[in-house]
Amino acid sequence: MRVSHSIVRRLCTCPFGPPSAYHRARPPFPAGVLDRILERAARRKQTSGVLQVIDVGCGTGRPALELARRGASVTAVDPSLAMLQVLSREAIAAGFPVKTVLGCAERLGGDDGSADLVTCFDAFHWFEARPALCEFARVLRPSGLHVVAWNDLTELDTLEALGFCVPRPNDKWAGVFTSSGLFKPLPEGSASSRGSCAPSAGLERDSHEFWCNAASLARLCRTYRFGRMLPREVRMGKEPSAAHCAADTLAKQLWRLSRASTRAASAKEPAVGQGDGNSPWDDGYFDDGTESIRLEYVAKTYTMQRRL
Repeated sequence: MRVSHSIVRRLCTCPFGPPSAYHRARPPFPAGVLDRILERAARRKQTSGVLQVIDVGCGTGRPALELARRGASVTAVDPSLAMLQVLSREAIAAGFPVKTVLGCAERLGGDDGSADLVTCFDAFHWFEARPALCEFARVLRPSGLHVVAWNDLTELDTLEALGFCVPRPNDKWAGVFTSSGLFKPLPEGSASSRGSCAPSAGLERDSHEFWCNAASLARLCRTYRFGRMLPREVRMGKEPSAAHCAADTLAKQLWRLSRASTRAASAKEPAVGQGDGNSPWDDGYFDDGTESIRLEYVAKTYTMQRRL
């Protein structure tokens, strides 16, 4: 992987929050996207029995749990033991078995041709692309599917204009996938009735919403994905209070932007949120912590089939 195990361990204890906070704050993927992924993989399955899925770079496993909830047999792989421990606890509580494996994308282990589907949710940008794709092709059965998906916030352009550093690793991968010679875009993934679709073959976009109150937004902005938008000296510093202060500044800007669009889109009073009702700020922006805002996301999904 591009990121060493030592750095991964650091991220799990960094000022932007432990894995349990990341798990609570992370926006889910739309149910329809997960249903579509499994339905397509099941149509191409060449053996009887339960669909075998390997979720690589699973983190705390929200998508992995949802795939298991839908009846798939899921093996979740991640280089962070702390992340996998959160996933194991959540799986036990939900009653859906998920096998966890401490490992990385470039060395999955396991048998050749043992999986019907390999998924990567918000994770592929961490991998060394060519070795990872070779491993995915190795473990997939003939005609098996590889799906890469990202959740992208639609306010990224506005945040960039406000001076935040907005990394954009998710829009460059179509050429990498196809040039590998190991996979071909799934034809039905090249067009979408769910929204505007980029010309890249195999790419679909699904717009969806994530509702949160101020406390939930604060947790979200303290996760590593949002932490990457902060100045490097803050991200790499050892003082949690400085990181929290910078993350709260980002959260306030995002709150203002999303609050305005939420109220403009609704003529009724603000909805009650899904957060814990404890606003971390007392400067008047967040009322009593019960108001919710709507964050608009686009789930980008690349669907590829293993070449025979």
